[in-house]
Amino acid sequence: MKKTKISMKDIAQIVGVSTATVSFVINGKGPEKNISKGMINRVLSAVSRLGYQPNTLAKNLRQGRSHIIGFLVSDISLPFFSQLASFLESRMADHGYTILMISLGKEGRNFQNALKILKGRCVDGYVIAGIPSLKEQLQRLISSNIPVVICGQGFADLKANYVLTDDYNAVRHATLHLITQGLSKIGFVTSHSNQGGASERLDGYLKAVGDHNIIPVIIRLDEGISSMVATANFYHAIDDLEALIFASYQLTEVVLKIALRDKINIFKTKGIIVFDDFDLLKYLSPPVTAISQSAENIGQSIVDILLRELTGLRADEKTFCRVKVAANLIKRESTKMITGK
Repeated sequence: MKKTKISMKDIAQIVGVSTATVSFVINGKGPEKNISKGMINRVLSAVSRLGYQPNTLAKNLRQGRSHIIGFLVSDISLPFFSQLASFLESRMADHGYTILMISLGKEGRNFQNALKILKGRCVDGYVIAGIPSLKEQLQRLISSNIPVVICGQGFADLKANYVLTDDYNAVRHATLHLITQGLSKIGFVTSHSNQGGASERLDGYLKAVGDHNIIPVIIRLDEGISSMVATANFYHAIDDLEALIFASYQLTEVVLKIALRDKINIFKTKGIIVFDDFDLLKYLSPPVTAISQSAENIGQSIVDILLRELTGLRADEKTFCRVKVAANLIKRESTKMITGK
């Protein structure tokens, strides 16, 4: 025989009180409603004995809140996004929110399907990270007056809340670190795309070498392992260089696999700096210097903006935030071995 679901009305009838009294007790409002301790204990005893389970979703919807935040990323396997997701999950849980994460794939192709899923869950807000070119879709989402925070990709003409790494200064300072080590033949390995902070990183490199009258050397690769086939000239391109800066985790991964395939350790013969720190870099020989994005600082800024908007403190579009978070240069042996400094 099918078990009947216990309701608050059932609890009220058994205890001999109104449904409103049961609701007050279950929601922790008994004392403020002047319900006696004895009655509170009777209600809670009946709740426990009968195995009553409140319908949290129905309650949230009555309150106009699901307490769910959608987190949309291009690729959750990227170390930085994994760290950011973990931080957001922990910190938003402290405020009663759950993070529902969806990976969108290359170029954000699953964006519309993801929105459909999240709207079906009546999410209270969105964090959107690493989306290459979805400006029009983002504009429509922001216009719906739901809290949205964008990170990893900025748009100059899209009014929105942004939390971004200071890519320009991160790479400029990294390049200056190599120059102060006495290196002048410095190459910058980047992709063919100008998205996801790539153009700001390139500008930071160009500013540093330009200020020191150093000729820039820009090497463009495709992000993805398929580019290994097209990089036969890679070694030739870097042959005369003393140092390399890799503009992304994906490009570093490609070159690492090329080097392993060919049994050549460029990390021992070139000064190397990688944008995005990940565990493997500490264990390479030599350990590799990295530009580390702070998932904690970026995540905290995102949480602050979300909570502000979720509590209704954004009065109009003039209060949109654009936060730039400084990156840290983690200095390791790969930028010391060439000069011994």
